[in-house]
Amino acid sequence: MNLNNSDTSSGKLRCRICDNKRGNSRYRVREMMFGTREEFDYFQCAVCGCLQIEAFPVEMSRYYPEAYYSLTPGTVAKLAHYFRDEYAFTGKGLLGRLVFELFPNDALKYVSRLDVPPTARILDVGCGSGSVVDCLTRHGYDNVTGIDPFINADRMLRSDALLKKASIEYLEGQWDFIMFNHSMEHMQDPLLAFQSAKRLLGDDGLCIVRIPTVSSYAWEHYSTDWVQLDAPRHFFIFSVHSIELLSAKAGMRVVEITNDSIPLQLWGSEQYQRDISLFSKQSLMTNPLARTFSRAEKKMFKRRTCELNEAGQGDQIAVVLER
Repeated sequence: MNLNNSDTSSGKLRCRICDNKRGNSRYRVREMMFGTREEFDYFQCAVCGCLQIEAFPVEMSRYYPEAYYSLTPGTVAKLAHYFRDEYAFTGKGLLGRLVFELFPNDALKYVSRLDVPPTARILDVGCGSGSVVDCLTRHGYDNVTGIDPFINADRMLRSDALLKKASIEYLEGQWDFIMFNHSMEHMQDPLLAFQSAKRLLGDDGLCIVRIPTVSSYAWEHYSTDWVQLDAPRHFFIFSVHSIELLSAKAGMRVVEITNDSIPLQLWGSEQYQRDISLFSKQSLMTNPLARTFSRAEKKMFKRRTCELNEAGQGDQIAVVLER
């Protein structure tokens, strides 16, 4: 819901990225992952385009319950993640390919495409349950660490990789490859996160930031029903311009920006328009056989996603940076 497009010279809606105070547009967004439908106020900067929450909720842990998908997947989900990630990394496995087609995980492909060697020191920021860390470790990357402030405690994975309950700004050490796989949008101070990444990167290191973006068809078409808004967990939804501004402020150089959206941008947003939450029984997320959409519609979502990525209008981008 677009509330207004008023002049906000009082400073209440000062953009946290570029400091602009004027002409910012306000929106009210529902929580629709779990379907509580609690409403939160957001605004979009008229200058840099970044969409951001007006006020950070005081107690964020209540919005990351045990069912939150990246933290504690059940047994079936863990197996599905395992086979999907094996396929994403090796390109092999029929079951993994089928799961990947429904719920792609492109995080692993960048390790191969950017020629990150097995000896590299890799840091996964916002690692959740550690599926990416685990897969890399099982495939010969023996110096991989995951950090996430929302996990219960430090723990070792079966692959002997370490997951740490920590935030990047308090971390010490040095890494050759730092990944933010859909974690930057959850952070209250993205500039500090970028500055911390620069501090932790080795001289020839690379950082990849995968985020949703308002520079997309999905935001323009679906507005507050866009599935990637994910209120209130997503504090910042960047435009391409605003992520470039933030990178420059932190002293990081953008090497490339790639669109890597998945069909969720379309079917998830269509569900929200029909008031179907992401984890409801009618949702494709929890029931891929649900008849919410026809087979032809599902094929169209997949085809349209490819077209949007090629046109630079997908709702997710991967930003590669260096010091």
